[in-house]
Amino acid sequence: MEQKINRKKVLVLGGSGFIGSAIVNLLISHSNKYDVWVLVHRSYNVQALESVKVIRGSLESLDLSWLDIIQPDLILHMARINGSGTRGRRRAARRGRKANLRLIDRIKLSCPEVHVIYVSGTLVYGDHGEKTVDEECALNPISYAREYIHAETPWMEALDAGEMKVSMMHPPWILGLQSWFGEFFIKFMKRHNQIPLFGNGNNWMSIIDLADCAGLILRYIESEKTNDIFNVFNPNGLIKMRDFVKLIQEETGLEIKKVPVEMITSTFDRATAEAFTFSLKSTSLHDELITTYTYKHLNPKNIIENNLSFSSL
Repeated sequence: MEQKINRKKVLVLGGSGFIGSAIVNLLISHSNKYDVWVLVHRSYNVQALESVKVIRGSLESLDLSWLDIIQPDLILHMARINGSGTRGRRRAARRGRKANLRLIDRIKLSCPEVHVIYVSGTLVYGDHGEKTVDEECALNPISYAREYIHAETPWMEALDAGEMKVSMMHPPWILGLQSWFGEFFIKFMKRHNQIPLFGNGNNWMSIIDLADCAGLILRYIESEKTNDIFNVFNPNGLIKMRDFVKLIQEETGLEIKKVPVEMITSTFDRATAEAFTFSLKSTSLHDELITTYTYKHLNPKNIIENNLSFSSL
């Protein structure tokens, strides 16, 4: 008689977003292991989510009685409330903090054993020049993280207090057409027939393809680790901004256009300028996760080639 496998119940918040969609697709491909529920806000690809259970709503409006119904084993949290400009981000962060505190309180009542994985980013570490940064690095948020970290703080406090099973993921520069790469590079190249070089290009970037970012988060889930911080990164993905731009030039043949910090600030804002000029070399104390994962796109050249292939340049 065949033994029935108990599938892990996973509730994904923000599952129709950039990173969320990639992770949900991976979970769907392992349907023998995971029973997936996805919270979606506004429109979503019905066909892509036809094999999962969909809950309509936002982080703020989520009917928390769903936690009683689902009794999830894992909550993947990628639902950030966004705002425009410094004031808008502050307001969004206050709303996000309130929604997260509300969610934490209900989790403690409804499913206290659930493992929550919150996906953040490396802007929370700040600028570190030539230094390598692992999970023990103190937080010094810059750019958009200055405001958004206030929404994340309840999860960090819960992790520090050991009162819940919480893990924080810190992915670096994720390449994808719906990411900063599509918004600031692909659009610029299509509009100006040039490649932008933001700032002087001396800052370190730790880049990773979207597929590998999602794959490493799934690798973490499968490791059964909890109460951790994990810098999701590709050890071969370290590159300076100027060399990143040169690789794009090799693929496209376009000339490079220098965009000074002052122009970034005046065109966008200070936060955007900081995001494109801060320097950070990611690494991780979870060496066993990094070394046992097989990267689909191994180095910056492979990562750039993959993303340009979808760009119609």
